[in-house]
Amino acid sequence: MLGFPSNISILLLLFLYATSFHITMSSNHSVVQCNEMDQDKLLLFKQGINDPINRLSSWSSEHGCCEWKGVHCHNTTGRITSLDLNSNMYNESASFKGEINLSLLLQLEFLNYLDLSSNNFTNVSIQPTHNNNITISTKLHYLDLSNNQYLHIDNLHWLSQLPSLKHLDLRSVNLEKQTNWLEIVAMLPKLLELLLSNCELNNIHSSLKYVDLTSLTDLDLSQNNFNSEFPQWLNLPNLRYLSLRGNQLKGSIPNWLGNISSLMDLDFRSNLLTGNLPESLGQLFNLFTLFVGNNSLSGTLSEKHFYNLSQLSNLDLSGSDFEFHMDANWIPSFQLEDIDLSNTVLGSKIPAWLYTQSSLGTLDISSTGISSIDEDKFPSFVAGIEYLYLSNHSISADISNVILCVSVTCLDHNNFTGKLPSISAKADVFDVSHNSFSGGFPSSWVNGTELFYIDMESNKLTGELPPDMSNLTELLFINLENNEFSGKIPRMPPNSEMLILKSNQFEGNIPPQLCNLSALHILDFSHNKLSGSIPQCLHKIANMVSGENDSSWYSFRELTFNLVMKGQGLKYRYIGLLRTIDLSAKNLSGEIPEKLFRLVKIESLNLSHNHLTGTIPNMIGDMKNLESLDLSYNQLVGEIPQSMAGLTFLEV
Repeated sequence: MLGFPSNISILLLLFLYATSFHITMSSNHSVVQCNEMDQDKLLLFKQGINDPINRLSSWSSEHGCCEWKGVHCHNTTGRITSLDLNSNMYNESASFKGEINLSLLLQLEFLNYLDLSSNNFTNVSIQPTHNNNITISTKLHYLDLSNNQYLHIDNLHWLSQLPSLKHLDLRSVNLEKQTNWLEIVAMLPKLLELLLSNCELNNIHSSLKYVDLTSLTDLDLSQNNFNSEFPQWLNLPNLRYLSLRGNQLKGSIPNWLGNISSLMDLDFRSNLLTGNLPESLGQLFNLFTLFVGNNSLSGTLSEKHFYNLSQLSNLDLSGSDFEFHMDANWIPSFQLEDIDLSNTVLGSKIPAWLYTQSSLGTLDISSTGISSIDEDKFPSFVAGIEYLYLSNHSISADISNVILCVSVTCLDHNNFTGKLPSISAKADVFDVSHNSFSGGFPSSWVNGTELFYIDMESNKLTGELPPDMSNLTELLFINLENNEFSGKIPRMPPNSEMLILKSNQFEGNIPPQLCNLSALHILDFSHNKLSGSIPQCLHKIANMVSGENDSSWYSFRELTFNLVMKGQGLKYRYIGLLRTIDLSAKNLSGEIPEKLFRLVKIESLNLSHNHLTGTIPNMIGDMKNLESLDLSYNQLVGEIPQSMAGLTFLEV
């Protein structure tokens, strides 16, 4: 700044900087002005839907629409470009209901993104645009109406008005009346992703040899009602993802699939496919996932089927009659993360190539005929696997030196011996039932584990349980049936839903602490050495009094339980639907507590083979859900209560 004193120059520079900063900050905080026509259309749309918890409270004329929830505008023109009203983050009661007035939304002429997924809309309303002056958006490239479980769409012809559409997701929308769906979507020249799973579609157009969907990269037609041959038109050159899972497709997997080099994910699980697995699939060098389990496939598998699959990460060959003829020295070019070979025939040993897979997160080789393991390789092989399924074999080995750092361990129905293997703090499920494990219950499990499911039924386990198991706050299901555990019943986990201690040597009284287990719905202490009276407070178990037929239970696989119901041993799944008490075959004495019959949700009650005295309380007639009742082999007196005539579900 020639001609100015230096201090004046500095002040001038500071002033210019402050002014520039103020202008910049002001422009950053300004809100773009919403287009009035767009705003009016959204307000009309809002009037036509049911918003149970007023999620769209911001949609009012008090605020410009660019500030509304779920609305995004162009940062200079103020035209609406995106509308996202999915309900993934809400429960069902917060979902939008009613009719989707698509005619209104498509009049937002600069709209390119529309997501109305995971709501409870019931139908779509759209009016034809010919002979009127309505302008329809030709810019929409993303449309998601998926997971509206009550939504039926009887007509898809309006899709032809959306030439820019690239992503179409109608999963779980009922399209059962759409016989020409393929012809309609083929009119979308830029379509990349087509997701139509669980749509009640019946016609896959297997007779067509060619459909103009050459731009398509992702196609999901899973869980529909297709029952024809594998369609030829699926030979699409740019396809990356193809799922036909859960249909009734017949015939063989075509060889030409091996020519679609772009393929990354193939899922043909749970169909009626037969024949061999084509060797041509081994040329798909981009393939990441290959799921063909639960079909009727057969034939020989060799290294040729996996020759170029260096990217393969997920493999499911389960439930098929494949014969594995791999060279003993074969080392695959891939490293799998998840593999399911269950219900196939692997042979008497774990195949050598499987031991080379050091990145496994899930391994399921249940019911594959294995009778022995490599005791040198096995401990390090399974140490890092998160989900391990090795059920239903005749493996006889001592694995007490194995440390399982897994979340789910299923080693049931084998002949494993020695002490129980060690588990990590992150273990969730531990099923070693029907083996020959010996030793005691590990006291180290009581602290620092996240176990929620333990099944040790039918082993040779002995000793006492830890006296206080209440620190196992995540533990819901315990099955220790048919062992040699002894001592007193400990303080049980506070959130227990199932306690099966049947056929052991437990003694002493039934602890009153059980009355505080409000979530309990299966209690089986039968065939032990317990004595004393039935606790007077059992009627406080809330889940047997007023609980719904629901549970936090979910099935990792097909975990089942044997329960005595209706006079016989029965195998049950989804035990959250059952409420039973079995205190039979012990030395219990005293009268049956009258308040016990407040447990009105119970379906099975067995107090037989004890020394119970007194009469049967008349309140037994309140147990309207009772299907099975056994009070035999006691010392009861008096009449059978007339109220039992009202137990209409009682069978045994």
